[in-house]
Amino acid sequence: MRLKLYCCTMLVACSLILVGCPNGEFCGFAPKCTHTYTLKAGDNCYGTVAEKIYGDWSCWKHLQKVNPKIAAEDLKPGVTLKVPALKGHEISGSCKPMKK
Repeated sequence: MRLKLYCCTMLVACSLILVGCPNGEFCGFAPKCTHTYTLKAGDNCYGTVAEKIYGDWSCWKHLQKVNPKIAAEDLKPGVTLKVPALKGHEISGSCKPMKK
């Protein structure tokens, strides 16, 4: 758990969080954000948020990429993140569809 938190907080590209994404590329990334997610208590790391949204901690880099103005240290309850659609991953029901 410490390694995951360290990688997420420091935004270090370690092999643990890049499983399935060779060379650190954003594989399966669809640039269109379809949902939003409002952070709750305990959502203090892109990895834990990705786990809640996609059921896959390693998808944190995709969330961080579409929310470039929100640094890991700014993740606090009440902050709303854009959520991209990812191939092969369902989006959790805790997310809201984006308004058009």
